[in-house]
Amino acid sequence: MAEQKVVSDNVNSPAHYCLPGGIEVIDVRFALMQAMDEQGVPAAEVDCWSRAWEYLTRMHKKGGLEDAKKSQWYLARLISLMEQNND
Repeated sequence: MAEQKVVSDNVNSPAHYCLPGGIEVIDVRFALMQAMDEQGVPAAEVDCWSRAWEYLTRMHKKGGLEDAKKSQWYLARLISLMEQNND
């Protein structure tokens, strides 16, 4: 029996964007973004939060420390936006 080779699709379903069980990070991110939007969280805050979360979910499969720092950058921006919105 011929062995099947698994081909990675870096455009439509990159391995570093999949959670255990084959769940796509983008699907979870969009669901969470929609829920936050329905709760009235400002769009800019939702965007920064979701990007920080996305970088954290893939950091060990892709960018490591660089992705952790990108997440930190988005979290700092989120905090700044939240501070502005609370004034």
